[in-house]
Order: sequence, then structure tokens, then C-alpha cells
Amino acid sequence: MPFSLKLGSPDKIHNLTSTLVVIAGVMLLTVAFVYLQLIGKGYFVYLWFLALILILFLTKSYLSKHWILVRVLLMSGLIMVCLMFGIVSRWSDPFHVIVMFLVLILPIFIMKPKIMAYIFLLILFSIPYSTYGITKTTLPMPIFKLYYGIYTRGAGLLPLSVINLFLILIAFSIILREIAKPYESTSKEHCNLYKYFWIFNAYFFLHVLWSVVNGGSVRENLVAIYGVTNIINLSIFVFIMLRIFRTEDDVKKLTNFFLGMVLFKNIWYIFRFFFLGGDINNPYVNHGTNMSEFRISVFDIGDGIIEGMTVFYVLRILLDSKMAAEIDGKRKMFYIAIALTDIFNMIFSYRRTVWFGLLLMFCLLFVQLPAIKRIAIGLLLIIMAGVMGLVAANRFQERDTGIVSDITKSGKVSTEGRRFEELSAAWWTMKQNFWFGVGPSGSHQIQSNISITKENKDFLKTVHSSVLYIGFKLGVVGLTIYLLFYAAYLNFWSKVRREIWASRSLSLLGETGFAGFIFIIPSILFSPMINEFRTMLLLGFCLVLPYIAYNVQKNIRLTLLES
Repeated sequence: MPFSLKLGSPDKIHNLTSTLVVIAGVMLLTVAFVYLQLIGKGYFVYLWFLALILILFLTKSYLSKHWILVRVLLMSGLIMVCLMFGIVSRWSDPFHVIVMFLVLILPIFIMKPKIMAYIFLLILFSIPYSTYGITKTTLPMPIFKLYYGIYTRGAGLLPLSVINLFLILIAFSIILREIAKPYESTSKEHCNLYKYFWIFNAYFFLHVLWSVVNGGSVRENLVAIYGVTNIINLSIFVFIMLRIFRTEDDVKKLTNFFLGMVLFKNIWYIFRFFFLGGDINNPYVNHGTNMSEFRISVFDIGDGIIEGMTVFYVLRILLDSKMAAEIDGKRKMFYIAIALTDIFNMIFSYRRTVWFGLLLMFCLLFVQLPAIKRIAIGLLLIIMAGVMGLVAANRFQERDTGIVSDITKSGKVSTEGRRFEELSAAWWTMKQNFWFGVGPSGSHQIQSNISITKENKDFLKTVHSSVLYIGFKLGVVGLTIYLLFYAAYLNFWSKVRREIWASRSLSLLGETGFAGFIFIIPSILFSPMINEFRTMLLLGFCLVLPYIAYNVQKNIRLTLLES
């Protein structure tokens, strides 16, 4: 009798019926998608999807119809992604098999955007983007695809990279969750960057529209490796971070996750440096130089940014008497280990932008400390500058293979070829297309006095300066918008950092984000970071931390006032 009562419970029957309707809806859409793909009319399914989304917006969120529609859309959408993706049966390498598996289990997490965000951050923090120093002899192709393939478009079959699609999926999940459960997201986050992101993205899509009208393709502009899509990705990432991390507990968990990840990676990089020959992504060894025994700790600039942020965070605590007194001995040892391993990996990365960023970051730390502590940081700065000089002098002894080989010729600074030729071409192109640039997929317009060589022809669509890159791609109008959101960020933090904070840990989180931005300034000025998905999202991580800290601080104050 008890069993029959439980089975016949109205709630149980309703839940079972709703689940069966979801399954039937997903099966119907999936079968329709397969059939219409076979007859070459797959676009009809997308029209059905749009119709269902419209119905979803018109349905009250508390009704069971709303619940059913959300799940049908998400589940069938993911299955269609799997079907389009593969076709995976035609591929034999492990990367595509693992990606398919991840896509298949995503429905488990689809209404848990925080879990998805942590998975995304795990990938972002741990997998390098740059493959500049890797060759087929240093890394077999199946392993290359498995490790670095997350940033690729699946042999060109996907419209965007796997991780880019994952980023969009998280944002989509957040939006759907807020539609389904609006009562859980009543407070709005403050971020003065949003309006500049909207303006920039609107300007970008106007460029795409103009290109299409003049015979270009949408795909060419949206997914071009040497385009500006990563600024759109940065804006999506900032949105996700602000919606996911909204409480003091969220901030503590994010901080511990970040620090733990960094220490684990640092130990691995140091072990690899001493016992496994260093990073295999080593252009000094693999690109035809005479430096076969040259080791580097880690080449990717993203790792330098992460290490720069964490070394600032832990040193700021260790050098502050009040904050240092609040942590126990084990925590201090944990912070010291992070600081030492960070500095080691940054020095032995041999990246100039990392070295300059580290020195800038230490200058920021220097001005924030009391006079006595400044002496210690000043001595550390002098020692580090000396160590970097010695390391560079000892390691880069060969002509044209040294740390300034891209701006020298026969041991002397030269403006012929290499880096200066690229910068000159970008500047010339910008002047010729002053207001609106050559478009997201455009190339340099080479001057008659610059020769296109084998060495520089692959760089005709990029330039080692994000400022010049935006300038020649989108003109002065695009460059102005790009610089305005940096100005808005600086204006925001310069004001709020002087406020009285309810929590020192929140204030430190904001300062760490700002320190990361200071660290990235050399990369903004002297690297092609707009092309790099990981680097741009790590820039977004630096930009968003002060806003997360400020919004949590604001919520704490509101809670205290209400109580």
C-alpha cells in the first residue's frame, strides 16, 4: 500500500510525465535534424529552434511548459552539436574522441553554469595556447591534437574553436538559467566596461556587414585567426565571471582554486626544466638556431600573466604585517612556495614581455608598501634585474639568435626585415586607411621599399602590437573605442580602491587584478595578443577581478544595511 501511494503521488506522476515529454521532444527534434540534413534542408531545424525560443520567452517561468521547453532546447541542441561535430567516427585521433565525450556529458552540467565555469577556468589556466616553438619532431601529432587541439576548430570543421564554443555555451547556460529562475539573480552587477563592449562589438559587426556587401564572407570575418573576434570573447568572459562569482564565499573558492592550480603547474614546470629538457614549445631550439641545449621553463605568455598575478597576491600578503599575522605557518609556506616558483619560471621563460611585466608589477607593489618594506622590494628589484641581465647574457650569446634577434642583424640593431618591417607595414596601412581600417580580415598594404620574404609573409595579417593591430584593422574609430575601455577600467579602479573596504581580502583581489593588467601592458604594446584566445581571456580575468571584488563588497554593505 505505501508503495502504491508513492507511485501514485501527483508530484511523481507530473515529474514522470514532464520527463517523458522532454525525451519525446528531444527525439523528435533529433530525428527531424538528421532527416533534414540528409535531404539538404537542415536550416529548417534552426527555424524551429527560433520558434521554440520565442515561445520560451512568452511562457511564464513558473509553468511546467517553461521547464520542459528549456530542457528540450538544451538537450536537443547539444545532441545536434555532437552530430555536426562528428562525424567523429571518421577520425581516429584521441582528441576528437575525448571532445565528443565531453560534449556528451555536458547536459549533466548545463543547468550548473558554475561547474562549467570552473571546468573552463581549469582549461584556461592549465593548457597553453602558443605552439610557435613546436615541430612535428618534438611532439607527435596525436598528442599535439589532444593537448593543444582545444584551441583549434577541429580540422576546420567547426565554426569556432572547441573552447570558444564552450565559452558561448556557458554564457547561453547562464542566460537560460536566469530566464528559468529569475528570482535567483535579482541584483545587478556594476561594470562600466559593458557599454564599451557593446559599442566595439556593434562597430565590429558593421565592419562584417560592410565586408559582406562588398563580396566578403561572414566566416572570413568572424572566425579569422587574425581577426578581432577575441575582443567579443573577452566581453563574453567578463559577463560570465560577473554572473558566476557574486558572493564572498565564491571569491574565496576562486582564489584557492587559482592559487592551487598555479603552484601545481609551477612545480611541474620546474621539474620539467631540470629533468625533461624544459618546455618542448621552444622556438630557440626548434627553429634552426645553434642553441640545441637551451632550456626554457614555459614559453606561453599566458603562464607569465598567471604567475605575475599570483606572485603579487602572495607577496602583498606576506609583506603586510596585519594580513601576514592572520595566516598560519602552513599558509605562509604555501605562499612562499608560490612566490619562489613563480619568479623562477618567469625568469627562465626568457620572454621579454614577461620580464618587463614582472618589473612593472614589482614597481606597483613598491609604491603600495610602507617605507621600510619598500627597501626590501627595492633590493629585490635590483637583484632580479641583475639576475635577468646575467641570465640573458649567458644564454643568448649567439648572433642573430639572442633575446633581441628579431630587431638585430649581424649583431647590430636594424630596421630591415624582422620586427621593424612588420611594424612599419602596419603603420603605413593604418595611415592609408585612417578612419576605418582595412577590416577584420584585412592584410598589411606593403610599401614598395619592403620586401615580402619567407620569414615575414605569414605575418601580413598581424603585428606585434595590439594598438597598431586594432589601428590598421579597424582604423582610428576602432582604436579609440579599444583604448576607451582601458581608460574606463583605470578610471573605475582609481576611484573605488580608495574606498573603505569591508574585507581586506576583497580589496586585495581587486589589486591583484589591477596588478595583472599592469603586467600585461608590455604585451598590449609589443605583442600580437589580439590573435591569442587564451591571452585575451586572461586579460579579461585581470579586468574583471576588481569588478567582482567591488560587487561583492557592495552586496555585503547592502546586507548589513538591511539587517
